[in-house]
Amino acid sequence: MAGPTSEVAYGDYVKLGASASDNDVLVLHCLPSGANCFKETTQYVTLNDTLVYRWSAEKGSFPRGNHGKNVIWQAPDDEGPVRITVEIRDSGTQHVDAKKELNLTVNVRKLGIDLLKAPKPWLPIATAGTLTVPAKTYLCIDGKWRAPGRRKHIRLKLKKISREKGVAMNYPRERDASDNPDLFYYEERMENDYLFQWDKTFDNDCPTEILTAADNPTHEHHYLYSILKERKHDATPIIRCEDYGAVGMLQAMANHAVAIPPRDQPQDEHKDCGEGPNDIKIPRDENGNDIADSARQDDNGAAPNLDTDSKPVANTNGDGLTNYEEYRGFVIGGKRDVRIRFMGRSLTLPMGNDKSHIRTNVKKKDVFIYDEDFMGTGLLGVTNLDIHVLYLEELFNTTRSREINFNHGRHHGGTQHGLWLREFTQAGLYGMSCAVSMAEPNGPPRVKTHVCINKRLCTRRKEPANRLAGVIAHELCHGLNIWHHGEGRNHNCTDGTWNLSANRVNGVQSGDTTCIMRYDRYALSWCHNTPHHVHHYVTITPLPGGRGRIAWLDNPGTTLCSTTNGTGLNSAGAGHINNANAGRGNCRSHLKVKDW
Repeated sequence: MAGPTSEVAYGDYVKLGASASDNDVLVLHCLPSGANCFKETTQYVTLNDTLVYRWSAEKGSFPRGNHGKNVIWQAPDDEGPVRITVEIRDSGTQHVDAKKELNLTVNVRKLGIDLLKAPKPWLPIATAGTLTVPAKTYLCIDGKWRAPGRRKHIRLKLKKISREKGVAMNYPRERDASDNPDLFYYEERMENDYLFQWDKTFDNDCPTEILTAADNPTHEHHYLYSILKERKHDATPIIRCEDYGAVGMLQAMANHAVAIPPRDQPQDEHKDCGEGPNDIKIPRDENGNDIADSARQDDNGAAPNLDTDSKPVANTNGDGLTNYEEYRGFVIGGKRDVRIRFMGRSLTLPMGNDKSHIRTNVKKKDVFIYDEDFMGTGLLGVTNLDIHVLYLEELFNTTRSREINFNHGRHHGGTQHGLWLREFTQAGLYGMSCAVSMAEPNGPPRVKTHVCINKRLCTRRKEPANRLAGVIAHELCHGLNIWHHGEGRNHNCTDGTWNLSANRVNGVQSGDTTCIMRYDRYALSWCHNTPHHVHHYVTITPLPGGRGRIAWLDNPGTTLCSTTNGTGLNSAGAGHINNANAGRGNCRSHLKVKDW
């Protein structure tokens, strides 16, 4: 009986052969019986009997039949020794001899296939980010998986793939955001070695520019199933990413191969011949919260739908963005051209910054500002918020909606808005914060249609240097739930009432004089008592030609207060009858970003 070595793997096709002979000798005797036969003669003739070969095995199968000198046996998916027997007998047309059996024992080894986990640092990147995850076959030898295993047409299946709208929370604009799979095979780089199936393309309108021109090359398909064209010991598929929050799983398969739990690192070896699912999560996500373990937004496995940002400290936690949304991130900046008139000519100026993608801090509150006229956010940094500036209206889902997480899907909490900052000109007003409804004149960003700044007035020569920066921050803070220190009358004597106490306490000029929410300059002239005593809180620096430069002692604030107590000109030490404490004040505690 001829055959291969006694070591085979699950599902192996083995060619078995047997060779035998059954020679019978026919004795012919010639007896004298006439003129032609003069003496007795004996001759011997050898005849080969026709033999029948019938194969059997304790396990496995004979896919092409079990009769014949040569057969094909397929090993079972069952580990251990298998006895194979061939029975040889006469066909029955000649002399019948006793049948004969030959035996062979074949040791069947378990065949397995595994995957390597996604690298820990890898994060999904929408600009054609790629990930290569090797799959490999093994044989179970001496109680351990040993590579290589068998050459196979390895099959790779992407499953549970996210289909988030767009590529980030605010890009592209909602009407252009498709629902195509966020992970798929990079067909253009794999087509020489793989066949593809399961095209899950919703449409072909994927953006080719995300941050820069052509940074997301065009493609026609979103295949989720691939097969090696040739049998190999391993496979190295290239997975392409088209979303900053992409989530999915990859599974490797091969005929008759059991799944082996994935390896953590390329150099790792399996401790035994254990079995288990080889599916891997993309990206690496051991705690299953759809946020990469290496991302700071994972926050030790915190739930993805939480919104608990606690800094800066205020009465309300959260910024309206869940942990997953902050992880998926936002596109900010953006470059656009602005047309201006200069000396009777129309000029086009490139403004803004290039787009960039950010993943925000789940510990710190974020506010997004659409800066329509490139004015900057002034002193808003004193709030200690993380401030993000947009220069493209499409990143705001148009100013009509002012939404910042409009491409929401999984792990969504509620709609969050940004603030729309623009320039205007209105006599006597430094700025104004326009509410959606007078029922909510101040509050989180959702209540503000826009914030307008009179840049021309704020930058007059006689204004303090930080007037514009202070007014911008002041008006933006109204969109963050911060009110004035009070709504009472100005602290001065020009109203003719001489009601000093009423003017002094709880008014818009009361409280901490360093706060950006306090109205300054009320003390240009004010009275202690009757007859009124006027104090001018200015200094005049002489200039050539008899002119003078005024310096205001009561300047705009540069901080955000955390007290209701009056300070500086509003303190008892300034010669007041009583302290001009704020009616509200403690502005930092009122800060609120979260819309829902």
